[in-house]
Amino acid sequence: MKVCSASRDFLFHAVLTAVVFANVANAGTPGACTGHIPKCKPAKICGSPSVPCSVWVSEGQSKAYATAQNLAGGHVGGHNKPICVNPGTTISWSTQEADSDFIATFGVPHPFSTTPPATAAIFSGHVGATANGIASTEGCYQYNLQHSIHGAAKYADPKVIVTSVRFHHFKSKSEVGSGEK
Repeated sequence: MKVCSASRDFLFHAVLTAVVFANVANAGTPGACTGHIPKCKPAKICGSPSVPCSVWVSEGQSKAYATAQNLAGGHVGGHNKPICVNPGTTISWSTQEADSDFIATFGVPHPFSTTPPATAAIFSGHVGATANGIASTEGCYQYNLQHSIHGAAKYADPKVIVTSVRFHHFKSKSEVGSGEK
């Protein structure tokens, strides 16, 4: 039996969404962060309102990982460290492992202006297909992350923090001495 690509994709995402919501009992609750909320440092800001924050979704031996790829100064974030962005920054989720899929589920509230405020924000994709959302509302948001390779799913509960912390470029001694701005 031949199934068209659109039907297959819809069916996959419907099943994946059901699996994520069925596993919420095994994970933290998506929505506003509770407990300790980490501070974002300027050097840990991912992307900017003019440059998307690239987040790679992958997995290790026992859990899924979200890793910010383009922190200020050209650095890469740590696995499941809070992803800090400025308001108006697009977060672009992707995966690179062959035969893998992911889904990031933000509850209510969530920071994304691209999804109605009273609706969960769900981003899903696979190799070659990214998912994007514009993080606009300041605050700390926990989300459920699922990454699957050949249907074997792993989970995590990382955080996105939307903050007005800005990256400032400090002049090096050579820039100060040469008069560069």
